[in-house]
Amino acid sequence: MHGSLLPVLNKKLIANSLNIVFGILQKCGSKALTTESSAYLSLAVYKVFRLLYSANSKNPQGLFSVPQKLGSGRSSAAQHIAFSNAECLLSGDKVDSMEGVDKDSLPSLSPEKLSADYPLFASSLYNLIQNSEVRMGAKKQPK
Repeated sequence: MHGSLLPVLNKKLIANSLNIVFGILQKCGSKALTTESSAYLSLAVYKVFRLLYSANSKNPQGLFSVPQKLGSGRSSAAQHIAFSNAECLLSGDKVDSMEGVDKDSLPSLSPEKLSADYPLFASSLYNLIQNSEVRMGAKKQPK
């Protein structure tokens, strides 16, 4: 039972958290920032899907254009580029032809504000943050 319930719970945590992320991106009003953030997240899904798909050597690799041996490295590199672009855009810098984000358009955020603005999703984001930080070695915080 636990093995079949875990994917459902994790999917809900991630999907609910993404509702907040994309809500914040919408408030920022930057197409470039949304594009770079979406690319980063899409590449994370790509990497996990490709890992699962390729685990069975009988699955045909024709689904992918990038050769299997290059897939992990190139997708990680593309993720790093998207993330660094997003960082620069958020600091107001122009990246290639993408305009930096106006500092005045950045929303003010706090746990209280997130809970008020996203009452259906905030607890999922808080759990995702806690789970991620535990994975990074932080000690579990009391609720």
